[in-house]
Amino acid sequence: MINRAIRAGLFLALCVPLVSVYCQSQALSKEQIVQIAVGEFQKLGGNLQQRIIVFDINNGKWERHFATIDRDLLAKFEVLLDKDYQAVCFAPKPRVSKEAKNIWVFIDRITGYVLALYVEK
Repeated sequence: MINRAIRAGLFLALCVPLVSVYCQSQALSKEQIVQIAVGEFQKLGGNLQQRIIVFDINNGKWERHFATIDRDLLAKFEVLLDKDYQAVCFAPKPRVSKEAKNIWVFIDRITGYVLALYVEK
């Protein structure tokens, strides 16, 4: 009986950390990432009524834009290297001021941390 209890305790001691690690490595959902990005956008004083939210699948739009960025700004995005991140763009709706620019929010897909923000020039 004691032997069985020890084995059960050992099993739990070994499995609980594995379950914890497994749960932590699950990516956030699209909805969770967008919610985090919206919160960050609103902290900047952004008006969602004037924006279209673009969940950039596979970060393709961002990667195309990144290729056009001035070399002086590249260091700002080193934080994204080796990260599993999701880019979310807040694009101005048509008929919004011509001066309005895209605002990008970069979210770590696992932790939900905001890694970087970028306002296009």
